[in-house]
Amino acid sequence: MTFKTSAHNSYSAAQINPSFFTSEDTPSEWPHDLETTIKLLMTSQSKLDMAELRLDEQSQEIQKLEQQTITDSLTGLLNRRGFEQAFDRECDRTKRFLSKGGVFILIDLDNFKAINDTHGHNCGDACLKLTGMAIQNSVRPMDTAARLGGDEFVIILPDSERQDIAKRAQKLIKDLNKLSLVWEGTEIKIRASAGLKSYGINDTPKTIFAGADKKLYRNKCVRKG
Repeated sequence: MTFKTSAHNSYSAAQINPSFFTSEDTPSEWPHDLETTIKLLMTSQSKLDMAELRLDEQSQEIQKLEQQTITDSLTGLLNRRGFEQAFDRECDRTKRFLSKGGVFILIDLDNFKAINDTHGHNCGDACLKLTGMAIQNSVRPMDTAARLGGDEFVIILPDSERQDIAKRAQKLIKDLNKLSLVWEGTEIKIRASAGLKSYGINDTPKTIFAGADKKLYRNKCVRKG
């Protein structure tokens, strides 16, 4: 164990030895007092180490709780609160660094209410979990994926060329529409529609979301015929 006496000096417990002091320059009772002091210092150091450990554990617990408040418990994606925080940061980053922006994808499952009504909410939850997993597996670490609520999902793809993202988005929707699960002996097919909106330094979260929502509604109408 080491004790620091200044910015330049430190001494270990082994180095602080009562025999260092002679009877000529110290009172006879000093050795005993020094031994007691060393023991107290060692005890104090141990308590400080324990306190530091507890603070670290509390800090980790707080971070865990904070993460839970922005995570959708069903899918493991960000929830609406987490999405809004991430979206605000992305729009601010785009303006501050004059980046080329990216692409915003709004996804909605088709006929999801019918699945809940026919097969029950547990089946609906299983469909949402499967969709969330597929979305999570399709994004990069720098991307943001969230479930806004119900059967509505969103993906933010920063620093992306529109042509490249259009291909990725088409593949994602195609893959989502291939998803299915068997529920109580019945195959449940998942169908999804999406709306894409590219964004740049002049866009706001409100205009971006509105643009994607408009295209999503148009695509859903086309799919319904």
